[in-house]
Amino acid sequence: MPAFNAAPHIRQSIQSVLAQTFDDWDLIVVDDGSTDETATVAGSFSDSRIRCMRRENGGQAAARNTGIVNTQGEFIAFLDADDLWLPEKLERQFEAARRTRADVVYCDGYVFFDNGDDERSDFFAVVPGLKDGSTMRQLLYQYNRIATLSAMVKRDVIESVGLFDESRLFQNCEDYELWLRLARAGRTFYGMSDKLMRYRRHESSTTHRDSKMLRPMIEVVKKHSDAVDEKTGRARIRGLYRDLITALIAEDDVAGARQAMREFATWDRAGMITQCQRILLRLFPRSFAKISRRCLYPIEWRLSRLL
Repeated sequence: MPAFNAAPHIRQSIQSVLAQTFDDWDLIVVDDGSTDETATVAGSFSDSRIRCMRRENGGQAAARNTGIVNTQGEFIAFLDADDLWLPEKLERQFEAARRTRADVVYCDGYVFFDNGDDERSDFFAVVPGLKDGSTMRQLLYQYNRIATLSAMVKRDVIESVGLFDESRLFQNCEDYELWLRLARAGRTFYGMSDKLMRYRRHESSTTHRDSKMLRPMIEVVKKHSDAVDEKTGRARIRGLYRDLITALIAEDDVAGARQAMREFATWDRAGMITQCQRILLRLFPRSFAKISRRCLYPIEWRLSRLL
């Protein structure tokens, strides 16, 4: 459990581990240089299965790796300090891992919000059943279908590919990068349709702004673009850049959107629609998404059918 300034939520997250029907676990809470009461709250639990560690701030990937190398579990599961597991999460996943012999087991869940009890149950694109690495590589390249808190992974499998990549380039999407590496290494994945976790959305979350996820996601997809054919790879990257620009405009960061468009246009020099979008963003930033969706994307779709 990586934790950075997580005092408002970490107690509830730890309690969701204590409530597990499967009780043969160790919880490593890694305080990633917090400046609030995170360490005090985490250290207030008397259960001997809970250990707290502190390190200088290095990001989620580094904190998770610190936890991995300081535990001896056969399986590793992840829970951020603001999210929750439902009580049967570990028990059902452990049984599924034993039954299917999958290297990675992941599940479905809910999205919930701090400002009310509203929940979304259609957020995670889980593909149920057992999938080999080649199949999962294609599915993952289209979309990250594995929420970090939903995964249970064999320890030796994580170690075989080198743990999480700690580069800040992938910050907030380091899990996505790891899943793609595991798929490319030929590891097997088992998706469960069971809703066994709750993912919290709140304003202090690192992923509260869509742009915070889309920027590193572009870098992950670029890194693994050789895992698919060129047309598929370029379409995926092109779509993410456009989502990023739209998100930045929605977040009132027009300057950031224009910078992202410059990067996009440089990468996609041959894209006629992209160059039209660059002009559109310069002239009508607030209408960028609407005009692109209604006028430019239908043209691009027709052109793609001719190629």
